[in-house]
Amino acid sequence: MHFSTAPARLRLSKALAVGCLLLTMGCVALALWAGERKSAVQGPWGLAVLPGGQVWLSVDDALWQLDAQGRRLNTVTTAQAGLPGPAGILAAHPAGHLVAWARHHPGLHLLSADDARPLHSLIPAWPAALRRHADNAIHFAFAPDGRVAIATGGGHAVAQFGPQGQFLGQSPAGTYRFTNGLWWDEPGGGWWASDTNRPALVRLDDATLAPAQRIALTGRAPGGYFLGLAMAPYRHAKEARAPAGTVARLDNAMETGQLVDVWPDGSQTAYPLPPGQGALEPRAMARLGADVLVVDGQRFAVLRYGPGRTLLGDWGSDEVRAALAQRRGDVAAWGRWYRIGLGSAAAWFALGLLLAVRSQRLQAQARLAQVRPEWVAAHSGAPCLHIAGQPPLPAWRRLRLVVGGLWPTLLGLGLVVLAARWLLPPVLRWLLPIASHADLRTALVAAPMLALQAVMVLLVRQANQRLQTQPALEPLAAQRAQRLLARPDAFWPLCHRGEQPRETLMLGRRWLVLTNQRLLVFKTNGRDVRLLAAHPRGALRTAQATPLRSAPRLSARLLGWLLPGHLHLAVALADGSTLGGTASNAHAARRVAALLRHAPAPQPAAPIAPPARGELRRAPLYILASLLLPGTGQWLQRRAGSALVLFAAWLVLALPFAYAAWAAWWPSRDVAPAVLWQSALLLLGIHLLAALDAWYLREVQDLQAQ
Repeated sequence: MHFSTAPARLRLSKALAVGCLLLTMGCVALALWAGERKSAVQGPWGLAVLPGGQVWLSVDDALWQLDAQGRRLNTVTTAQAGLPGPAGILAAHPAGHLVAWARHHPGLHLLSADDARPLHSLIPAWPAALRRHADNAIHFAFAPDGRVAIATGGGHAVAQFGPQGQFLGQSPAGTYRFTNGLWWDEPGGGWWASDTNRPALVRLDDATLAPAQRIALTGRAPGGYFLGLAMAPYRHAKEARAPAGTVARLDNAMETGQLVDVWPDGSQTAYPLPPGQGALEPRAMARLGADVLVVDGQRFAVLRYGPGRTLLGDWGSDEVRAALAQRRGDVAAWGRWYRIGLGSAAAWFALGLLLAVRSQRLQAQARLAQVRPEWVAAHSGAPCLHIAGQPPLPAWRRLRLVVGGLWPTLLGLGLVVLAARWLLPPVLRWLLPIASHADLRTALVAAPMLALQAVMVLLVRQANQRLQTQPALEPLAAQRAQRLLARPDAFWPLCHRGEQPRETLMLGRRWLVLTNQRLLVFKTNGRDVRLLAAHPRGALRTAQATPLRSAPRLSARLLGWLLPGHLHLAVALADGSTLGGTASNAHAARRVAALLRHAPAPQPAAPIAPPARGELRRAPLYILASLLLPGTGQWLQRRAGSALVLFAAWLVLALPFAYAAWAAWWPSRDVAPAVLWQSALLLLGIHLLAALDAWYLREVQDLQAQ
């Protein structure tokens, strides 16, 4: 980079970064708009079959009246039907009317069977304990005398109401763990309802709502573990036995699954899926004579099953199916625009972030040119930010070094991955059925995994040995330190006149730069670099580089077994203290020790300016701010990059926790305690990590401020 052109490049880079940010915001707006349009197209949902073969289907904000052959006879908007919103559930009333329930509204609306004309509303008188579930009822059904039973979902109960909405009672506590499907038992009287999270069908006594019969589902669970919709079975006169009910088995999200007939002994017989479809999204189902009609939310279609669970294909006339397919096409189109907007926003944001980082680098170079104008003149506007004779290698040369010098390790790691992914699973599938004892099966699984881990440890040791002992691979070991040295905002603004770096290396998390005048010690944390101490060469008495197995601390000696070839560098200072740690580059550590053995006679160290008292007093504030909201303390410490990373990580972890907490509180969801604890602990971890990060850099020098 030629410093004479830096201001123009800086202005251009900043302008492009701002432009990318504006484009990102525009693409996010496009994605939000397309997502809102997509969610507005709900497609077919509620379904009811009335006496005489009349079929009513709710589609978005309209009710379609169909005949028994699937031809559309009439379309009534929800406003014309007097509904407060789109109909989520449709059912048949014993008097022959159509009953509709609108989402998030507690009332049931009785409509004329001929034209969906509003007749009157039935407002259930919910008891206080179940009132919060009134507008989230999952399913309802009517008895012949007009009584209505409502499955409350997260209320874990079935509530019964009279023909005028008066509360008549509810199922005993503990009968259900969530309950969704519900129907009236025509032959025997009483109500059948599904125990959603403990898969079973429970029949309730007609008078007391006490459990009278329970059928626990057994065998394989096609479609998913949980129970969704449920309805009365079809009892064919020629069959020796009839199912106890027809239910939808759903996955963990309670959206997709498969229909099954449940038999009195708890066994299940699955309904076949359409060709090429892995699951249904059953939104509603009803019986049209001997056939079963199912609203499939995945394809926006109404499936038809005949006697014996025979798949008869899509139900409805060509016009009806084309209209539903058109809505499905609208959803797909809006979904494409949503993905385009979201993907474009991510791409523009990434480009803007790269430009922002480049702008920071250009700004640091411009500031360095102002602080050190003699360098600009001496190097024709482009000073070299590295040790003389040790230029940093380009990426392609580093890649060649990695492949050429560490190919045995890379080959070994590849073989380990192949063995774990492709060889081990079939071998275990062959051996586990042969093993008769549980301990033997455990050993068969654990032994190869432990062996593969041991091989990986040996490969890591071999790679470290080669990296620290072969001089040709030193650029790889010195990569981190040289990258820090190449930054114009780290070491170079602190240089004295005539000062030149001689060696640089990492000492644990500290970065050392040995110059012809001083030894500078920096604390590093990601991209953050802060000056910790600066010692004149005369204040350095001696230095020693020894193998890690001879290090003074036990932890370093243990690390020496895993990282052979690494050295422990100890620098003795004039005040009697010692600066020591594990050197990242054994070659540089030996050269540093050799240089410092010939240091000038000890002299008092020139102390660096300590942090301002105000900064020290504000340090607890920074730590507390990061503990409360990760990233804020780093922002106050003028570490914008770390603040952005920590805040983004917090946001990524906070969203799943918020969703899990909301789902646990929301009456229609059930969340395992382990999921809540896991998400909460992960979120707490990022809070503690941010606070520790702010504490780690609490009392060191800010290079930008200097």
